Amino acid sequence: MGSFAKPSKFGSNATPAIVEETPRRFSFDGRTSEVAEVLNAWLAPDYRYFKVRGDDGACYILRSDALTGRWAPTMFDRSGAIG
Repeated sequence: MGSFAKPSKFGSNATPAIVEETPRRFSFDGRTSEVAEVLNAWLAPDYRYFKVRGDDGACYILRSDALTGRWAPTMFDRSGAIG
C-alpha cells in the first residue's frame, strides 16, 4: 500500500470527556497531501477512522490507534470512489 507518515497537523474538537484529532495533512507513498474534505469519521473500541479526500482527488481511510497515537492508511482509492 506504500509508506505512510503520521498526519502533521490536527484540528481539535473538544468535548467534556474526549478530544478528537482530525487529520489535516498526511504523507503516503512519498507524497504529502492536504485533506481537502473529511467525508466521514467513526470510532471503534481501539481506533478512530477518518474517510478523507486528499487534495489529489483520491479517497483515503486513515486509522488512528487510540493507545499509541500511531496513524496508518487502511484503504486508498485513486478514483476517489471509496464506499
